[in-house]
Amino acid sequence: MRRKEWIMTIGFSLFVITACGKEKSEKAKTELTAKDVQRQAQEALEVTQSYLEKKRDEYWMEVKEKLNDIDNRIEELEKEADKAATEAKSKYKEVIEVLRQKQNEAQNKLQELKSAGIDTWEDLKSGVNAVLKDLEKSYNEAISHVK
Repeated sequence: MRRKEWIMTIGFSLFVITACGKEKSEKAKTELTAKDVQRQAQEALEVTQSYLEKKRDEYWMEVKEKLNDIDNRIEELEKEADKAATEAKSKYKEVIEVLRQKQNEAQNKLQELKSAGIDTWEDLKSGVNAVLKDLEKSYNEAISHVK
């Protein structure tokens, strides 16, 4: 009989130890899974931020190139103004002054865009597009008036 009690005690002890061990390993698996999810979420956030930064920088370069192109065209107008007769020269100068003001406005918007955070640059994009469109329109109107 003692032997039977002793075997039952050992069996019960092993059962308790095994059950506690499973509980601990399941808890460790849960913690590991939570850490994995957190790590994956952090990686996804970093990839998303990197993507948005790249898109913002690409757009910034695109706008910068457009502004450089318009600047070159305005410089050509200035050269034409220098060669023009006195009456036409004053007309050129007025048009060029307006274009330079609009160009400065576009440059300011471009700086805002460059310093904007990843979460706000998209909001500024429409304003930058509007300023660029206005500058381009003004340039085209200016060309039609002076030529």
